[in-house]
Amino acid sequence: MVDVLALIVAALSLLSTAFLAYRQLRLQTRLAAIEEARRAEEIAQRDRERRERNTAAVTAEVLGDGRVLRVVNNGPAEASDVSVTLAATEPGKSPPRMKPGGGSRTVDRLSPGHDLRCELTSPYGMSAAMEVRLEWRDGTGPRVEKVLLATGPGNG
Repeated sequence: MVDVLALIVAALSLLSTAFLAYRQLRLQTRLAAIEEARRAEEIAQRDRERRERNTAAVTAEVLGDGRVLRVVNNGPAEASDVSVTLAATEPGKSPPRMKPGGGSRTVDRLSPGHDLRCELTSPYGMSAAMEVRLEWRDGTGPRVEKVLLATGPGNG
C-alpha cells in the first residue's frame, strides 16, 4: 500500500512539475517578446531623435505690407544649398520678383533660427497668391517644401 501511495505522489509531483515547466516556458516566451518589443521601440526612438536633430525646418512668410519675403529655418539643424523659387498660382499672372534674384534665390547656408529676407517687387498683372518652393539639404538628405502665400498689402 505504501508503494502505491508513493507511486501516486510521484506521479502527481511529476505532473505538477511538467505543468509548472510549461507555464514557465509560456511566461518566458511572453517576457522575451515584451523585451524585444521594448528594444525595438528604443531603437526607433533613438532613430527618430537622430532624424529630428538632423532636420532643418525651412518655411516662408510674407511680412508687413507684402514687400518682404522671410525664409526662416525653425529646425535644430543647418540647412544648406537653400533655394527659394516664386511662382504664380493663377494662369497668365506673374509672381512677385525678389531683389536681388528675380524669381529665384539661392543661399549656401541657413543656420537654425536664422532667416533670409528678400524684398519683393510687384509686377503689373501680379497674381493674388504665390507658391514659394523651398529646396534645401540637411542631415536627412534633400528636402522640398511648397508654401502658398497671399501677395500684396495686408498679408503680414
